[in-house]
Amino acid sequence: MPRATAFLSPLAALLIAPCVAPAFAQHEHGAHADQAMPGMTAEKPKPPTVFLDKSPRIVEYQLKRLDDARLLLVERETTDPKYAPVYEAILSRPGVSPKERAAALAGLVELNDSDAVAELLRVLEPLGDEDRGDRRAAEQLTNLLLKQPVDALAAKAEALNAAATAENRPLRVAAFAALMQAGKFSVGNAGTSIDWLAALPLVPSAEARVGLREDVVGLLSSDDAAVKKAAIAALAAIPAGQADTFVRLAPLLKNPALRPAAVRTLLTVPAEERNPAVSAAAAGVLVELAEKTAAADRTTDDFLSAMQLADGLFARLPVEEAKALRTRLREVTVRVVRIKTVEEEMRYDIPYFAVEAGRSVQVWLENEDLMPHNLVVTTPGQLRDVAERGMQVGPSGGSTGNPYVPDGEDVLFATELVDAHASSRLTFTAPSEPGEYPYVCTFPRHWMRMYGVMVVVPDLDAWLANPTVPEDPIGNTREFVQKWTVADLLPEGADPEQKLAGRSPEIGQRIFTEATCAQCHRSDSAESLVGPSLVGVFERWKGDDRIVLREMLDPSAHVDPKYAVRQVLTMDGQVFTGLVVAETEESVSILSDPEAKEPTVIAREDVLDMVQSDVSLMPKALLDRFTEDEIFELLAYLRGLESGAAVDAAMSPAAAEDGTPAMPPALPEGKKPQNFKELKAALAPLGYEVVRPNLSPAQGVTEQLGVTFAERETGALKLDLYLPGPNAKPGEEPPLVVLIHGGGWRKGERGGERNKALWLAARGYAAATIDYRLAGTAKFPAAIEDVRAAVQFLRSKAGEYGYDEDRFAVVGSSAGAHLAALLATMNPPAEEQKGLVDAISAQVQAAVVIAGPTDTESKQAIDSSRRPDSNYRLFLGGTFDEVPEQYTAASPAHWATADAPPMLLIGENSLDSFDGLRGKLEKLGVSVDTFVLTGGLHGEWNWEPWFTPTMERIDAFLQKAWQSGDVSQR
Repeated sequence: MPRATAFLSPLAALLIAPCVAPAFAQHEHGAHADQAMPGMTAEKPKPPTVFLDKSPRIVEYQLKRLDDARLLLVERETTDPKYAPVYEAILSRPGVSPKERAAALAGLVELNDSDAVAELLRVLEPLGDEDRGDRRAAEQLTNLLLKQPVDALAAKAEALNAAATAENRPLRVAAFAALMQAGKFSVGNAGTSIDWLAALPLVPSAEARVGLREDVVGLLSSDDAAVKKAAIAALAAIPAGQADTFVRLAPLLKNPALRPAAVRTLLTVPAEERNPAVSAAAAGVLVELAEKTAAADRTTDDFLSAMQLADGLFARLPVEEAKALRTRLREVTVRVVRIKTVEEEMRYDIPYFAVEAGRSVQVWLENEDLMPHNLVVTTPGQLRDVAERGMQVGPSGGSTGNPYVPDGEDVLFATELVDAHASSRLTFTAPSEPGEYPYVCTFPRHWMRMYGVMVVVPDLDAWLANPTVPEDPIGNTREFVQKWTVADLLPEGADPEQKLAGRSPEIGQRIFTEATCAQCHRSDSAESLVGPSLVGVFERWKGDDRIVLREMLDPSAHVDPKYAVRQVLTMDGQVFTGLVVAETEESVSILSDPEAKEPTVIAREDVLDMVQSDVSLMPKALLDRFTEDEIFELLAYLRGLESGAAVDAAMSPAAAEDGTPAMPPALPEGKKPQNFKELKAALAPLGYEVVRPNLSPAQGVTEQLGVTFAERETGALKLDLYLPGPNAKPGEEPPLVVLIHGGGWRKGERGGERNKALWLAARGYAAATIDYRLAGTAKFPAAIEDVRAAVQFLRSKAGEYGYDEDRFAVVGSSAGAHLAALLATMNPPAEEQKGLVDAISAQVQAAVVIAGPTDTESKQAIDSSRRPDSNYRLFLGGTFDEVPEQYTAASPAHWATADAPPMLLIGENSLDSFDGLRGKLEKLGVSVDTFVLTGGLHGEWNWEPWFTPTMERIDAFLQKAWQSGDVSQR
């Protein structure tokens, strides 16, 4: 029998991120594919034979012998009481998914004609607190109990009060928590204080926890040390009166028996709630403790926690007083920085910490997550490069053998890979050079969410007295918005259609990328190596917006057992952790190495135990930094991903010989569609498939998103930058293409140009999409000022980002075409510049103008300006009759000179709209290329079968311009 040696320690073998390797390619946001892994044929397991008509003891024995996956295969129905033991077994298994547990609960409720609260209390009753499996099951059942409606809990107050006096402690604790959640708890009626104090942190309602604060505080004076410790611990779960909590608990640091509990709770009190005078006294106690502690005892978790608290307290002291205490502390121990991973969220609990240059420090990494993590400190600016090299060296690591940690001078310090619920301590001397040094988890693909900054400063205490938040090392400027739930976004009775109306696919696609969905999932029908396509996800959930929202916000709500991580323990003591890709009566096939070509096959007779995780590999809280509007933009985008609409297959019957998709012919005027839905229907009989491309970054393409290039009275203006791989065009710096969105000058945003940017970056260009002030918030020349500011900013950053400052092109479509043409032609004399030109040039060396106005003094523009709803009127501040000078100043045709760069004019069905500008440029001897889009509607360049021909024509034009010498230094 082939065996593979697990390449990591037991729990770390393959608890891999949701976007890593083929081993986890099929995980989907709650909607898992039905097929086996690519390249593998999974034999469908047969339901096991279970004799349910035997005695309860025999039935229980049969069910206990089944692992979770096989238990879920057992036949069950809600029409016959004999199936009740099956539902009970599923409900009490700690490894099944929340969805299966909820379904089992519903089955019991129907079978027994009872209610969820009663069934949960009954299943909880036999679970003790000595067996690890029972404890896990009790925790999950308690969580499910506390998710029941408050009214349902309140209605069962009598049963809950009875359960609160049961012999079984997990049942007592669950009952107390449910009573608190329902508002039916009374301290006077409670039994042992320890049980209800243990229940309090479990209560979802913060209001309920806060309401019990006085009762908890009262127990701090208890004569029972165990009760006092439980009260101290409970205060950590009460988000109110924290300044009072600090003052009450700080003196307990002098009590050796209560100190560990007091330290743990004091660490949860925000720094601003820590009284400075009390902090000084407490810090003195802890420093004295360190001085009196034997060297051998200075490595315990309790001691290190106390030192972490001391370090935090120093920040509340005057600088000189803090220095004096810190100097004493340095004589006996190393400064400790404690960092925890956040369960299911793939992030560290602190985004940055400070160390003093040249001083010793110990980073204590505690992994409270399901997946393995490490912490690697890099030199400034090298976070992503180190992380990607870490994925390349894989589980064998670099020369040190440390998994996923590469060699290189940019790798300064690194922990080992830390298993779930384990910890590691890393002691090192901080760099002598002050600066912002990123730290990151280099386990494959974790770097996108799991990072922070170690700030090295000359004087730690001076910095702590006036700390400065470091820059985000990957340029993420988003802040926490809210811990979203489905109820927050779609309250009972809310109409999803109202929330989804008027959404923009471009914005949704941008959020799809910013939320890191695109790192693991494709938005066309193709399967990537790291996740299934999300095309048709709404069809799979029968169009239910609430369920899809739930899968986005709480990915562990439904984890298909077929794609859940499992840990297999063999009879000879080996542990394999990974994805079970095939399972038969004779064997289990598990892929425990993301680099492995074949799974490890383990005979059934060799399997001692198999445990399944009920936690999704997709991290939760992905959307906590996005607004409600943005989440609905994303939801609308996912709804619009039609099943089977593969952009890659959008080739028309009239495709060119070289494979380039051909455009449809112009439709007769009488049959011209009014929207893209009608256009799809009109072109389908002709063999054309109208689909919107949804591109993902090509190999090596890097993104810098949300970069601020200017501050205006309306807020910051941002751009997104897409850079090709380092070997895209060996021997030369890539040119930069600036992309300007359309929208009638009054709407739209840079995300609408993302597809074009990714297409260009995949072909060796650097590309930038930019925002500008829209009509309605500012009038002309605000928009062109913003465009010029973006170009000037980008040119100033050419050396930093590595593109050619002398080869800038601009591409604009619709209203963006007008701004692109204006940017290319506007080179006014000094007396007419009006502050538009700064020291850095805003000129471009090539321009592409797609279906936009290029002569605002034309008859069409003048007539349009006189309509009440005219975009010209809003953009330019009035009609042509009212502000003719604005129409002149905004006209590219007015500004055109012989110094204009080569220009590609792309029209829709004709080139008539370019007559004024084209004629003037050609007379002046400026190189002008043209291209006509046929058979579509305005905006068709963003859709196939027009997108690819448009982009290939742009590419050909730019290549010709760069190579022919048409592009001059302007």
